[in-house]
Amino acid sequence: MIKKYILLAVIIIAAGWYMTHKKSGQANYNLPDIPGIQTEDLTKIMISKAGTTLTLEKNKSRWQILPDGYPADQEKVTDIIKTIEALNIVMIISELKNYVIFGLDDINKITVSAYNGDLVLREFEVGNTGPSRMHTFVKLINDERVYYAENSFRGIFEIALERLKHDMDHGKP
Repeated sequence: MIKKYILLAVIIIAAGWYMTHKKSGQANYNLPDIPGIQTEDLTKIMISKAGTTLTLEKNKSRWQILPDGYPADQEKVTDIIKTIEALNIVMIISELKNYVIFGLDDINKITVSAYNGDLVLREFEVGNTGPSRMHTFVKLINDERVYYAENSFRGIFEIALERLKHDMDHGKP
């Protein structure tokens, strides 16, 4: 009987120690480190979805649409650049490789690659906006996990693909 009380006391003490030393609200995993980039470092941006690619390249201080060199809408390019620079991973969502439910399958994902010359500075895949409408599902290149990124920004890249590409196809600056 005494052994049961001693065992019970040890369990209570261990549980109490765990509860007082547990770091509340801290995740039990490490998020990837996203190194910072600066606007002036970017020289080329590629945005791809389902076999369509839009390539933007900086020519002096202006951005243009390749291959023909049409001027890009500088306001839209600024939004794209700000989004690329501000990419902030806040939570891991899945490790299961079921990308369809997050809009990260080959048909729906938008792949964003930002370059300085031939050097890739940042590359990630954009999925659906999260249910909170305050996050976006993303997948980093060479990382199979799905993350929540801060802010809802899928639309910025969809608009770029549709509108800038449309303008280019119709010869509009």
